[in-house]
Amino acid sequence: MHTFLSLCDAFASEFDVKFNAQESKLLVCMPSSRCKQPLFQSTSCQFFINDNPIERVDSYLHLEHVITSNLKDKEDILFRRDCFTSHANNVRSRHTVTLDMVVNSSL
Repeated sequence: MHTFLSLCDAFASEFDVKFNAQESKLLVCMPSSRCKQPLFQSTSCQFFINDNPIERVDSYLHLEHVITSNLKDKEDILFRRDCFTSHANNVRSRHTVTLDMVVNSSL
């Protein structure tokens, strides 16, 4: 990873590009059987872009999908359910107002 980030820094210098470390996240994904090993629990390993640290996270929203470090889908399913509920309530509230107007005008 350090090698890759060094290449990014070299590319940025050569082509006058800036990578934003505050918008970058580090997500280490592995099966739960390996998560218990001390090497993978360590948070002391720090990565940098333009001398700014990259934040390590346990989950990340990417292309409207929640990706977690333990590779489980529970958070993504809950996120999708909440989005669906929100959209359904939004549609219902819009049609309720329309129905109320029709009912009131016909009475």
